[in-house]
Amino acid sequence: MAAPRPTVAVIIPAYNAVATLPGCLDAINAMGWKADELILFSDGSTDATDDIARAAGATVIRNDGKPRGPGHGRNEAAKAATSDLLLFVDADVVISRDAMEQLVTELQAHGAKAAFGSYDDSPWSQRVTSLYANLRHHFVHQHGKREAKTFWSGLGLIDRQVFLDAGGFDVVMFKHPSIEDIELGARVVAAGHRIRLVPEALCKHWKDWSLWRVWHTDVVRRALPWSRLIVDGKTGEADL
Repeated sequence: MAAPRPTVAVIIPAYNAVATLPGCLDAINAMGWKADELILFSDGSTDATDDIARAAGATVIRNDGKPRGPGHGRNEAAKAATSDLLLFVDADVVISRDAMEQLVTELQAHGAKAAFGSYDDSPWSQRVTSLYANLRHHFVHQHGKREAKTFWSGLGLIDRQVFLDAGGFDVVMFKHPSIEDIELGARVVAAGHRIRLVPEALCKHWKDWSLWRVWHTDVVRRALPWSRLIVDGKTGEADL
């Protein structure tokens, strides 16, 4: 007998996301499996982000102060959720119709507590730097080990209680968007839980990467904090 389907809360952190949020929400509402909850954390947004989210049926949680980052937003939304599982989706991605089903099925089939997908191979922006950043991600995730030692929050599913027990994303170590999802994955694995990479669970990225943004993200937001984690012995066997 198949395991009963768990409940899922889709969580979207967003800041002034009117350019990409409608497509993101339309794709979520068009999924074959419907989410049990849809929660958007509006991180100090000053545009119509909140109105767009509510019109799509989302519950909106607001930070009325200065933006505190997507890690903080995901943590707060996770506390408000009541579902068994949390599906984190970035506000600038459009998920495939069966992405959530793919992730939940993989999680149940392998007794895992988290699973994540991949960008597809046709990003919205055709700028050379955007193609490089997005297709690099696609290649790495399509060829990574399915038994993962890390996590990705762009399209990532995790057991809510495991997430809360782990303390969520570390917003003290990572005050800006960085590798907070990788570090969370390392803690989840260190606690004895399994994480699965599901390359069939796809989403399209709508971010337009400039050359400066690629350099800054790779060096300042990824390479430097990753090096610190290695020195501190906190990376475990993470390979992605």
